[in-house]
Amino acid sequence: MFIKKYTISKDHIDTNGHLNEVGFYYYAGLMPWALGKEKFGDDFIKKHNIGPVIFDTTIKFLKEIFQDEEIKMTLEFSDLIDRGRKFTRTIEIFNKNGELCAVVTSHGGFMNLETRRIVVPPEEVYEVFLKN
Repeated sequence: MFIKKYTISKDHIDTNGHLNEVGFYYYAGLMPWALGKEKFGDDFIKKHNIGPVIFDTTIKFLKEIFQDEEIKMTLEFSDLIDRGRKFTRTIEIFNKNGELCAVVTSHGGFMNLETRRIVVPPEEVYEVFLKN
């Protein structure tokens, strides 16, 4: 499981005074890139000539999050098909009190950037990125 904390900026606060829908997507979208950078550095995509792609995403909203609040997010991969060719990615977002605020579930895979086809990722990517 990969864990990271963020502080909510005013950029995605709506007129209701809480994090808007796009904000939940935004912060969730940061997680896989933060994991890739931590595990592989800046050359992750260039090194392997593959990139993660998402087929669909759903969000279950449970509690509000507010500006300047520190959130903790977790990222886990499951339902790995063909050693990570396709996967389910679950990101949970917790507020400062440790309460679950949202669950972001996505289905995706790895795309070869030349052939533009979904492929089995290299062993290093499978071991370091997907089996976290």
